[in-house]
Amino acid sequence: MLIRAYDLLKRRFEELAEIETVDMGAPISKTRATKQGALRMIQFFAALALSIRGETSENGLPGDVTTMTLKAPAGVNGGIIPWNGSLSSVWCIVGAATATGCTTVLKPATEASLTVLYLAEILLEIGLPLGVHRTISISSGPKPRDARAARKVSWS
Repeated sequence: MLIRAYDLLKRRFEELAEIETVDMGAPISKTRATKQGALRMIQFFAALALSIRGETSENGLPGDVTTMTLKAPAGVNGGIIPWNGSLSSVWCIVGAATATGCTTVLKPATEASLTVLYLAEILLEIGLPLGVHRTISISSGPKPRDARAARKVSWS
């Protein structure tokens, strides 16, 4: 999924940069300059998804003690996205959650949410199943930090 997201974002980045510029008022040169960072972030998490594995590690604790890591999704991850720079910062949350098999609920800033809403459309276009990603775009709606189902909340 993340490799598909990378390909689609690379192809449509100019459109996304224009939306981000109109939405938050940054110069188009600033939003265009975020392209490589956003693409690298997606590549990082795509590579990470291929390397995560459960393992048993040796430890220095006395007695019959075993240390293990498990490859298991943490569940729902809430994400609070700032008004400035959502085009690149959103991938810190969505990339990590997608790589580890988790779902996301994003709450972008009410003042600048177009890019994050457009991202939701892109995630559906790459084939992410319905319900794996949600965006809350109204200021009066529930916020990820208030959702009892959210196991992790991130600010980007």
